[in-house]
Amino acid sequence: MNNEQMTNEQMTDEQLQLSDVLDECLTLLRGGATIEECLARYPRHANDLRPLLEVALRINRLPQPSSSPTAFAAGKRRMLEALKLKGRQSEKHSVQIAEPALAAYGGWCGIHRLITH
Repeated sequence: MNNEQMTNEQMTDEQLQLSDVLDECLTLLRGGATIEECLARYPRHANDLRPLLEVALRINRLPQPSSSPTAFAAGKRRMLEALKLKGRQSEKHSVQIAEPALAAYGGWCGIHRLITH
């Protein structure tokens, strides 16, 4: 069996990358595990994991951002108008601006969803 076929449960601590271990620990924390339990499970990564897991727990304790449907619609309208204006100036230029902004927003949403769900 090669590494691609192994699941995280079958891999040893030595075979896992920090990103894989972090993902597993975030899942464990959502399931009720403590930071100490995660560190004990992956002692090789403990020094790197501790600050990341502590930040994740702090973020999880923050109130979830919300906006009214009216505010969301207004923000969406402003964004679309801005993109339309940029599109008139240069389609290539608007893509260069929109893609990083959307990627950053999508990244934040993904992190927030990963930590809070």
